[in-house]
Amino acid sequence: MPMNSTRAKLSTVVLLVILFANLSASTAVEKPTPAFGALDVSKYIEKTELKIGEQTIALVNVTNYGNSSAYNVTIAEPITPKGVLRLENTPHIDFIEELKPNASYVYYFQFKLVEDENVFIPPTRITWYDINGTKYEASSQGYFLSPLVEKQQTSEGRYWLYLSLISVGIIALPAIPLLFIRYKK
Repeated sequence: MPMNSTRAKLSTVVLLVILFANLSASTAVEKPTPAFGALDVSKYIEKTELKIGEQTIALVNVTNYGNSSAYNVTIAEPITPKGVLRLENTPHIDFIEELKPNASYVYYFQFKLVEDENVFIPPTRITWYDINGTKYEASSQGYFLSPLVEKQQTSEGRYWLYLSLISVGIIALPAIPLLFIRYKK
């Protein structure tokens, strides 16, 4: 893989992480800090309107906003739906033994739209346990991807284009003999 392509991908991911952190901080709702490990999972997709074959990045962030660690955290990214081709981390299932208070786990994956239809990217689901063995679950939001359909010129549009070209040609015809006379001298 060319170095510039790798740098571009890395730059995009770093930029998305910074954007995601700012977005999460600016839209965060004041949550009471529970005495147990409390996790929040959020998903951000860079572009939700894509041309067929165009790539985009999904960024997932799991944060423990509780006062104690969360244990045996399982993060499951659903199977990729029909119409989408996942390019990395397929399927994505992670296991974290312990996620300490105020810690975050962030990952991304790339995919592209391969069919000309709306596609729903399902939520990321997580499960975890507190110190007493109580099981908890949470999930992120899901996203709809829409294909961008390139506008094709209508026959009426082509008619006006051809008419314009013919008109310019007709107007320019009388000027051609004048050019020969002028440059013949």
